[in-house]
Amino acid sequence: MKQEQMLYKCAATFGRFALPHTGHCSLIEQCLAHAEYVDVHLSAHEKNNSSDLRELLLKTMLRNRGVDLRRVKFFHTPNVNEALKQSTANAPFNEVMM
Repeated sequence: MKQEQMLYKCAATFGRFALPHTGHCSLIEQCLAHAEYVDVHLSAHEKNNSSDLRELLLKTMLRNRGVDLRRVKFFHTPNVNEALKQSTANAPFNEVMM
C-alpha cells in the first residue's frame, strides 16, 4: 500500500542567495514539494549585496521557472536563529521544515 506524503504547512530556508542561481531555485522548489509555502530568509548582513536586489533577482528566476510566488514569502533576516524563530512563530502548530 502506497502511503501519501504528509505535507508541512511551512518550509523555511536561510541564506545569502548572492547572486541567486538555479541551485537556489531548485532548493525552493524542493521545499515547496514538501510544504504548502516556503519562507525564504535572505541574510541581512551588511557585507551582502542589497537584499532588495537579491530578492528581485530570485523572484524573477522563480517566476521564469513557473513557481507560484503566492507560495513563497521573502524576509530580510539578520541570522539563521532569527529566521527559525520567526518562521516557527508564524507557522501552524509551530512546525517548520527547515
